[in-house]
Amino acid sequence: ADPGRFLIGLGQVAGGSFNQLWMPWKPKLAERERDREKTIQSTGLGSTGMHPVQLFLEVEKWLTQESVIVADGGDFVGTASYVLHPRRPLSWLDPGVFGTLGIGGGFAAGAKLCNPESEVVIIYGDGSAGYSLMEFDTFVRHKIPVLAIVGNDASWAQIARDQMEILKDDTGTVLAY
Repeated sequence: ADPGRFLIGLGQVAGGSFNQLWMPWKPKLAERERDREKTIQSTGLGSTGMHPVQLFLEVEKWLTQESVIVADGGDFVGTASYVLHPRRPLSWLDPGVFGTLGIGGGFAAGAKLCNPESEVVIIYGDGSAGYSLMEFDTFVRHKIPVLAIVGNDASWAQIARDQMEILKDDTGTVLAY
């Protein structure tokens, strides 16, 4: 089912009682959201090099109402999800958590062909970029302009964290800068 239609229908069925149930919770949620935004805004300030949060705060400023964000990666995309705000439905394309790295190129081509007026931005982790950078040949040949931002921490970092904790070994998780 479409989650948006479900929630609208649920609201219609519940009527006024639905709002009464949730209204006391809204100020608490708004306060938590404000606190989280303050934390995000200050993350990475004063760090050496370019911190991903600060990069995405700058990207957030130039995204337009028509922008489409394609998320393809692990930690870098996770950081982007804290900062970048989709402007409308279907403007954040993310395959989810089930090992589908490498969809960035295909998702971006589809997004641009369906929304030719939109700026399409792929957020790649360095690991996931290796799976679909060859799609830039497709983009050039078919004149499909997209922009890619690649975060390079020279690691399969999400895998490395668990692997180091469990196996005490980073074999297969180290990449080159």
